[in-house]
Amino acid sequence: MSTPQARGCYEPIVVAQKPPEGSLVKNFLAWGVGLFDFSQRLEGGRAPANVLAPPEASFLPPIFFVPKPGKAEKGPGNDHPTVKPFALLRYLIRLTTEKGAVVLDPFAGSGSTLVAAHLEGRRFLGIEIHEHYLRIAKRRLEALSSS
Repeated sequence: MSTPQARGCYEPIVVAQKPPEGSLVKNFLAWGVGLFDFSQRLEGGRAPANVLAPPEASFLPPIFFVPKPGKAEKGPGNDHPTVKPFALLRYLIRLTTEKGAVVLDPFAGSGSTLVAAHLEGRRFLGIEIHEHYLRIAKRRLEALSSS
């Protein structure tokens, strides 16, 4: 008999931006960035639910779960080991940017963030050093423009 334990499937994601000039509100009014859009909701209009929130993390947005991407979401021939779910990426993009903003992914992998940015009406720039994954990302982006 084994003791039930949480699966080791935690994967941190960093959302970063330039430091604000002055207060966050002044930065938002001047540049349109710097604040989270907490009006964003999950499917069905639900707000993301907290799982555990220690006092030290009370300033962070809520935690929510999304299923890992299936074959259809990954696209054909995508063997990247850490493909992110569109639901998660689209949520983070809506939370931190306005339509027309530029989303930078310095580790683009197979292009999931770039596809999500396109689907949310953002411009995007991806950087990837592995030629194999770069080809997958290009194929995924080309499929968007042909559909």
